[in-house]
Amino acid sequence: MAASFDVCVIGHVARDINAIGEVELEPSPGGAAYYSTMVYRRLGMRVAVVTLVAAPDAPLLQELNDAGVTVFNLPTEVTTTFRNEYPVPDNLDLRVQRVDTCAGTIAAAALPGPTIH
Repeated sequence: MAASFDVCVIGHVARDINAIGEVELEPSPGGAAYYSTMVYRRLGMRVAVVTLVAAPDAPLLQELNDAGVTVFNLPTEVTTTFRNEYPVPDNLDLRVQRVDTCAGTIAAAALPGPTIH
């Protein structure tokens, strides 16, 4: 029997690198695909996410797996990486963000699932 989902999110689970002042934190999962997937799951929905996370960064998907999300991680050489710099540690509203790497496009032909005839 095929899996059934209430919602399927398609997008990049990003590798977030956050630096507060001079302190750089361990990379963490981020991006709209990650956060929206977790919200849907916490609302009790059956959720799948289709994403592009490179093999060395696969631990970024662990929280999604632990939450009961079905993860379809398509092959990619790089993970989309956001660098968030908070230059004033007591003002986290002030942020400089840049994209260090981008995993590219998730093509419709690469999506998992049954073929519709």
